[in-house]
Amino acid sequence: MRVVLDLPSQAEEMLSLIAKERNISQGNLLKEMILQYLEDLEDAQKGEQAYNEYLESGEKGAPAK
Repeated sequence: MRVVLDLPSQAEEMLSLIAKERNISQGNLLKEMILQYLEDLEDAQKGEQAYNEYLESGEKGAPAK
């Protein structure tokens, strides 16, 4: 899939700098960032779902020692 982004100049400069530091293309850096964001979003949704299931179960938690 091809995507065209119109980034503010400050964001574009930051992207360029980070890509150079990591010795990868800006496109590959954006791809990594998007994939990581989607993975984090999925993890957050799973965590929220698990927490809601816990609340609905009525179970009591025990404090960590």
